[in-house]
Amino acid sequence: MDYSINPDVEKFHLPDEEDYRQEYEKLIKLIHKQKEQDREIVVAMGLGFVGAVMAGAPLAVVDCFGILDDNKIERYFELGCEVKGLGPGPIDRIKDKARKRKPDS
Repeated sequence: MDYSINPDVEKFHLPDEEDYRQEYEKLIKLIHKQKEQDREIVVAMGLGFVGAVMAGAPLAVVDCFGILDDNKIERYFELGCEVKGLGPGPIDRIKDKARKRKPDS
C-alpha cells in the first residue's frame, strides 16, 4: 500500500525516497536562510497529529547536556518557552529573573 486512507475513505500518497530528499533540501535551504538572520534553530521531534497541535503551544527546551548558558536560558523564558535541565541548576533563579524583566502583555 503506497497510500494512507482517512475515515472519509480519501487516499493520501505516502512519501517515498524522492519526497524525503526534496523535503530535506528545502529544510537545509530554510535553515541557512534563518541562520543568516542570526535566528535560533529548534527541532521538534515526533511532529505527528499531537505534535502538530502542540506546535502552537509554548515550546519546552530540554538542556540534556548542560550546554545552554544563563543568557540563552533567560532568553527562552522571555520567549514563553519552558526550560528543563538535568540535575541541579540555576534554572528557577533564571526563570524568576526573566519573568521580572518581561513586560506585562
